[in-house]
Amino acid sequence: RASIVVADEDQLILVAEALQDLDIVRLKNRFKEPVFTGYCDALYNINIDGIICEVQLHVSAIVAYKEESHHYYGFFRSFFAGNVLACKKRISMLERCIDPNADLQTALEEMLKTDDKDLIWGMYLLVDEMGDWYLCEVLCRRMCEIDPDELACKNNLACALNDQGKYAQAEALYRQCWEVQKKTLGEDHPDTLGILNGMANALSSQGNYVQAEALHQQCWEVRKKTLGEDHPKTLISLNNMAVALSRQGNYVQAEALHRQCWEVQKKTLGEDHPVTLRSLNGMAVALFRQGNYVQAEALHRQCWEVQKKTLGEHHPETLHSLNGMANALSSQGNYVQAEALHRQCWEVRKKTLGEHHPVTLSSINGIANALYGQGKYAQAEALYRECWEGMKKTLGEDHPDTLDSVNNVANALYGQGKYAQAEALYRECWEGMKKTLGEDHPDTLDSVDNVAIALNGQGKYAQAEA
Repeated sequence: RASIVVADEDQLILVAEALQDLDIVRLKNRFKEPVFTGYCDALYNINIDGIICEVQLHVSAIVAYKEESHHYYGFFRSFFAGNVLACKKRISMLERCIDPNADLQTALEEMLKTDDKDLIWGMYLLVDEMGDWYLCEVLCRRMCEIDPDELACKNNLACALNDQGKYAQAEALYRQCWEVQKKTLGEDHPDTLGILNGMANALSSQGNYVQAEALHQQCWEVRKKTLGEDHPKTLISLNNMAVALSRQGNYVQAEALHRQCWEVQKKTLGEDHPVTLRSLNGMAVALFRQGNYVQAEALHRQCWEVQKKTLGEHHPETLHSLNGMANALSSQGNYVQAEALHRQCWEVRKKTLGEHHPVTLSSINGIANALYGQGKYAQAEALYRECWEGMKKTLGEDHPDTLDSVNNVANALYGQGKYAQAEALYRECWEGMKKTLGEDHPDTLDSVDNVAIALNGQGKYAQAEA
């Protein structure tokens, strides 16, 4: 395989004429018929001594433009594959929205001045597919200004808030929409259930797993009756219920439900569909929680490879898979490799989600875990404390993820031989988890064990045994 890059049209013609003298088996001339993204080149299959060689002929200016806009190119290539009409519609929308001579900031400011709701909605669909939750919020707020009574706009705004980690605000807005929708459409209407599903997700993100499970189950029961067991929305409710169960420590049950969703979605949506991959990721997390780290790594990696191609390397769901893979590697003792992947996630999440987003903080926690595994306890402690402080501000002191950070700080202190300080934090974690997760949750039981280990470290064997 070879690539020839020319500077201008004259060079292009000279090279093309020279290639004509060879034994050309096949020519794909995309200068004549560019691909839907506008990119054009020529692909030659040439027979040289019985071996078929591929030669790509490019123009340097077009290559440079492709590299500059690679993120968007990759997005459109995957999202519009095989769908020319959709492609033309979306590109037409971009042309309406963005002046090619204006910078992005100016273009966005101009768009937010318009009262053309359809125009803003079209751009919202694009940025939502790309996973830019902040821009989603900005566009939704403008649509709410144009039409304050439109519940769909408020519901989409709640989604954007939830994706940015603003869980309490999202829950409040979902609840407001749900109350109105119940009265106007009824409790079992698909739109009402969609809002209820969003509210349950916001509750789950705040650590209210039991409430979230109950609401997801409520959605699932109604959707089974009205839409059928294998309907995509019914399966989304079942998958979300599995997530809530997993967070409550019911890992085996969660794995079974995720697997059930995945098997059906593979047939109805396809193996590479984002929703199918979400179920596969959930199954990987449940396996990880059960200590099946090799299986978990394999499934996270499978998701990651597909999502890189279909969603892009920097999409939040792609990073979620990469983060899961790094956790599984760390748990298998591959700490250096895990640290590198967590740092890769962290750098992108800082830029796309912000430094204080709970998901970004989870990447810091992952880096700290990998450092801890390498015996770098002081460095790990510093990052665990950074994560803990951030979680307290964004999620609250009693959130399970915040308490997990407390536990991790205690682990780092214990690793440095500071047993009394570690004991105090282990006890704080244990008391918090008893209240939020219950005494029989696996994480709560681990906290009890950790208190005993810290007591042993201080030589308080009788207390530890008790």
